[in-house]
Amino acid sequence: MGQSTKTTGGGEDLHRLEAGFGRWRRNRRGLERIPEDLWLEAASVAKGYGVYQVSRRLGLDYNALKRRTEESSPRSPQQDSACQFVEIDMKEAPMMNDCLIELESGGRERMTIRLPRADPADVQAWMTTFWSRRR
Repeated sequence: MGQSTKTTGGGEDLHRLEAGFGRWRRNRRGLERIPEDLWLEAASVAKGYGVYQVSRRLGLDYNALKRRTEESSPRSPQQDSACQFVEIDMKEAPMMNDCLIELESGGRERMTIRLPRADPADVQAWMTTFWSRRR
């Protein structure tokens, strides 16, 4: 299984993008929409830093940025197939900062949890509850 690298803190590309959004906000006219080039750059940066962190830093709608990030990512045939089982050993995990957990049950039920700080044991309990309840 491939590893996803997410950068924390503030990198140069995120600072540059923040400055670009700042310039646009200062100079826009009325309720002018965000230019497509800024959206594309935000989606690109979100792939490295995470949608939550980028949407928060730039003052963007989380769901809109998530959708644009997914749309800009080429999908592999493996992504289009049925979900695979993923085991996470939470006993060894450290405390998590800016934690975003999204669980989905066959597209019918969904649970999203956003926490500034989370204990892995609590996360495991929430996940167990979500997957074990009767449908």
